[in-house]
Amino acid sequence: MNIEEYIEDLKRKIESAYTVSRTARKLGKDPCGDVEALPAGDLATRVEGLVGPKGISKKIKEFGRENIPRIIDYIIGDSESISDLSKSEKESKIEQALRTSLAIITEGVVAAPIEGISKVSIEQNPDGSEYLSIYFAGPIRSAGGTAQGLCVVIGDYIRRKFNLQEYRPTRDEVERYVEEIRIYNDRVSRLQYLPSEDDIREIVNNTVICVDGEPTERIEVSIHRDLERV
Repeated sequence: MNIEEYIEDLKRKIESAYTVSRTARKLGKDPCGDVEALPAGDLATRVEGLVGPKGISKKIKEFGRENIPRIIDYIIGDSESISDLSKSEKESKIEQALRTSLAIITEGVVAAPIEGISKVSIEQNPDGSEYLSIYFAGPIRSAGGTAQGLCVVIGDYIRRKFNLQEYRPTRDEVERYVEEIRIYNDRVSRLQYLPSEDDIREIVNNTVICVDGEPTERIEVSIHRDLERV
């Protein structure tokens, strides 16, 4: 059996398995009447099936997986259409662009694009300017450190398209990051790499996206609490 025959044999067996699964689902013993997980033959198809939007697989093949900026521009639309969107519509577009980009980077094989981003929101700095906040969750770890960092970089690209300003943390918010990271390392789990307090301050002050997330531990901070934006 050569490689082509082997692949065709696999396809026949997969289709046979799906036929059995669809027949079983039609018995009505499951909440869903059809098989949810559909086969995907390539990266573009996996990305569309995983996070969407509908029709994006064709554009990924057209632009190339390495041309994420063009793919993002296709998802969010031109500047004129962006200006007509409401706040919630803008957030929805940004979230879709982020999830699709992350799915491309991680090749559509991990949970990070679905469960690693809880939500995105457009918030206000103390001076009234708007900035982008990305809420990450535990499964983002499956993406790996490089993809996690790229997600923030991509967020910066997107927020510029929406004419959003950079995140401007207050002094107390910067110190909250320092305190939380120290507490997590000392009382929850040792970090693989623990930046110095000055490095943490440098990172927070120069990250134009607000890196946020839902609470995962019940340990309270001792000093920098009751902050309006935290």
